Amino acid sequence: MKSKVIAVIPARKEGDGIKQRNILPFCGKPVIAYSIQAALQSGIFDRVIVSTDSSEIAKVALEYGAEVPFLRNTGIESQKESIDDVLIHSISVLNKDSDDYDFICCIYPVAPFVSKQIIVSTYNILIESDAEGIIPVIPNPYPTQRSLFINPNGYIDYKWPDYKKTHSKQIEVLYRDAGQHFFIKTEALLRENKSLTKRIIPYLINSVEHQDMVSPFDWKVAEYKYNLLRDISLREAVYEDVEVLFKWRNDIETRENSFEKGELNYNDHVKWFKKMLLRDDVIIFVLMVGGIPVGEARINIESNEYMVSYMIDSEYRSRGYGTVLLKMVENSLVEKYGNIWMVAEVLEHNIKSRRVFLSLGYEEIEERDRFVYRKHAMFYDDIIMG
Repeated sequence: MKSKVIAVIPARKEGDGIKQRNILPFCGKPVIAYSIQAALQSGIFDRVIVSTDSSEIAKVALEYGAEVPFLRNTGIESQKESIDDVLIHSISVLNKDSDDYDFICCIYPVAPFVSKQIIVSTYNILIESDAEGIIPVIPNPYPTQRSLFINPNGYIDYKWPDYKKTHSKQIEVLYRDAGQHFFIKTEALLRENKSLTKRIIPYLINSVEHQDMVSPFDWKVAEYKYNLLRDISLREAVYEDVEVLFKWRNDIETRENSFEKGELNYNDHVKWFKKMLLRDDVIIFVLMVGGIPVGEARINIESNEYMVSYMIDSEYRSRGYGTVLLKMVENSLVEKYGNIWMVAEVLEHNIKSRRVFLSLGYEEIEERDRFVYRKHAMFYDDIIMG
């Protein structure tokens, strides 16, 4: 039986730092619209509601497709009201008129970097695990254990002197909540009266996909990062890509999903890559995001069949870049070669890639330990990230 899932976007009138920041313009539309649209586009929620105490925020939320079934009144002073209070209140109100929900997803109203791809990815990871919830986190850029503080005499000192001479790489990495969204089993939330139970798993994102937005300067930085992530282009590989491709090909997950699972020798990789660049029947594409290489696709041409394989940098997986890469590759091939067949082979256990090819309209054929995918290449007019 399909689980019932609800998204709750908590948006109070009194924001932190910037007045009315939940509905301030961000790259051309109210910032809360990004959270609403990502939730709706994900296609996994039975309902997407905004819990707010503001009729002005409610009006904006309704305009962008969310429900506002009530104006929030938890009985708790707004500045002392926690996210958990809001979620529990929402569930208690909604369950008077509807069935229980299996999962609740809290999506913050000022979270323009949350996307349908990230929401779907975190949900899929959660339901395939035995955890009670999942939350995106980012690593602290500098070891917290080596923090400085100002002592009572006004001088700088180490907060934890034991770490003074410890090399940064030897110190445990600590993480922080990315402040975008999280999923929690409703039963666990109501049982513990909190969303951060003992069985919450992390979902790592990188610093480009995150920005605190509590000051006007933060806001401008966030807009710059947002536009940077949508600066997407495709180019053919050059010799200077040899290092990054070696790193990607030796990644553990990449090797697990490859037909050749052994660890690559660097010198052998360099020789292979040089040969590939010179071959007329091989094309290697590199996907660029904000000027940074994030993925590669290799095409082996055999008559009218174009065999495609691809890989994405581990820091950018589950963001939808695999789909974007393959769409852009098809566009490039159609423009150059016209009517061609695209073919791919994927190992049975590689669920992520199988989903990508199916979403792009490939026919799936099962063969022993793998699946073969085939389709006529097509041209995509719209390759905008969700």
